Amino acid sequence: MNLPPDLLDLGDYALLETVQHWREKFPEAQFTLIHDRSKMIERHKQRWEDILDPANPAATVGQDRRTIEFPLPVTGLKIDDSESFVELQIADLVAGAACEVMNAKVRQQHSDYAERLVASGLSEAGAGGIWPGTAIDPEELGTSGPALADSALHIGQLLTDHKRRRETGSP
Repeated sequence: MNLPPDLLDLGDYALLETVQHWREKFPEAQFTLIHDRSKMIERHKQRWEDILDPANPAATVGQDRRTIEFPLPVTGLKIDDSESFVELQIADLVAGAACEVMNAKVRQQHSDYAERLVASGLSEAGAGGIWPGTAIDPEELGTSGPALADSALHIGQLLTDHKRRRETGSP
């Protein structure tokens, strides 16, 4: 199987991790993903629709705490301008604030603004693990659990199956 070279880059994995996070918080919920307009997501829209297809076969892939259960609880992917959705505007604000805090931390520069952001509870808003931490051993990281099927291979197979169905016109 020829996997796309950028399959499951950090941005893709972060999106899957976020979906899994909200699935755990709301196990019965179905989600529509609304993503801001970007060249990357538009270029890979068909790939994402294939990965998010609710008709995908059931499987749990990954390892330890980093597992992903398919099919994902996503009913669709909508790409739009952030001006149209207050939720995307808020996400932009949180992302900008997180960037400010991480830049100050990485550069080891004092920033009153970054300190106020952390004091406001920004760290608790980082659902899905966007904050780096100090844990280094598998037990602390929650990565000593079982290894299941390979995520990239499973997703690669989903993409291959969807492409084959489009080419042959089969359901």
